[in-house]
Amino acid sequence: MTRQLSITALFVICVFFPAGASDILFFPEPNKALSAETMPYTQMLHTGMENDTFYMRGRFGVDFPFIGYRFGDNADKGGGSGSNADDSYSPKILFGINAAAHINMRPTSDGMRFPVDNFYAVLALHFSGVVNPALSWRFYPVYHVSAHLADGSDEIKNGVHAVSSEMTRGEVYYKPFGDILELGAGAGWYYHVCAQENLRARGDISILFTPNRLLNKWLQPYALLRAENVYQGKNNFGVDVSAGILSLNDKRGFGLSIRYFNRLHSSYYFEQYEKGWGAEYTFVY
Repeated sequence: MTRQLSITALFVICVFFPAGASDILFFPEPNKALSAETMPYTQMLHTGMENDTFYMRGRFGVDFPFIGYRFGDNADKGGGSGSNADDSYSPKILFGINAAAHINMRPTSDGMRFPVDNFYAVLALHFSGVVNPALSWRFYPVYHVSAHLADGSDEIKNGVHAVSSEMTRGEVYYKPFGDILELGAGAGWYYHVCAQENLRARGDISILFTPNRLLNKWLQPYALLRAENVYQGKNNFGVDVSAGILSLNDKRGFGLSIRYFNRLHSSYYFEQYEKGWGAEYTFVY
C-alpha cells in the first residue's frame, strides 16, 4: 500500500506541479529538528517514578519523508535550489512514513530484573507542508496504534488486553515570534478500533518555548507543554510537561529534560490514566 501511495503521490506532483524553477524532492530532510510536530518520533529513554514504582521506558522512532515538492516562487529566494536557499522555510509539501516503538520496563517483585511489560507501536502515513516561516501543517490519512502485553511481566494484570486503532488526524503549527515560540493544535477521528469501546476522537494542543541558544548556539533550552482530551465515552483530559536542554549540531544532538505527565495511557492499553515524573534523555538525528 505504501508503494502504491508513493507512486500516486509522484504522479499527482508531476501532473499538477510541472518542473521548472520548482523542485521535486526525493528523500528530503524533515521540516524541523526541534518541534512538537516531530518530537513524538525522536529516540528517547525515560527513567522515573509512577505510582511510587521505579520504571524505564524507551522509544525508537522515525519521521521519514521520501518524496516532496518545493514551490518555485520562493525556493529561488537566496539562490534557488543552490546552497544559499533557505530550504527549511521554502513553501513545500512532503509525503512520508512515521513509525515508533514504545517499550515500558518495570522491576519484578525482587527488584532485580526489568522485564518488558508493555509494548506498543505507531505506524502512520503523512503529508506535511510548509506554508511560510511561521506556518506549517501535517495530515495523517492513516495513523495506526497497536499494543500488546509482553511475556516478561511477573504479575497478571486485570483489565489489560491487546488493542488496535486507526484514525485520521490533522495538525497545524504556528510561530508568532519566529523560532522562540511554537503553537500547535491537532485533532483526530477514529474510524476503526479493536477492544476499545467508545473510542471516538481526540484533540490536543502544544506550546513549545525555545529561547535563544547558549554557549555560541551550542545549547538549546526548551520547554514543552502538551494538553489533550481523548473522548472514549467520556472526556479524558491530560497533560504532559517537559523542560530541558538540547546540545545541537545542525539537526543532530542529545538532550536531557525533566518530564511530568498525567493522562490517559498513550496506547490506551490499560484504559486508565498514567501519572509519573522523571528524567528523559533524547537523541536527535
